[in-house]
Amino acid sequence: MSQAYSTPWAQSTIRYVGDGRPFWKFIVQESTLCKDEAMFEEVYQYYARAGVCALI
Repeated sequence: MSQAYSTPWAQSTIRYVGDGRPFWKFIVQESTLCKDEAMFEEVYQYYARAGVCALI
């Protein structure tokens, strides 16, 4: 996962725009090494729900 987060974003064309789907798709694919669209959609929809992630 660290490789996905350590990408030099200033040199990347990917941006967090709108719902951030392209950004999160990149993070999920790089972190899991899985390019399955259905898996990404399931993960994305799960974490898009209110209250799933909480800041400590």
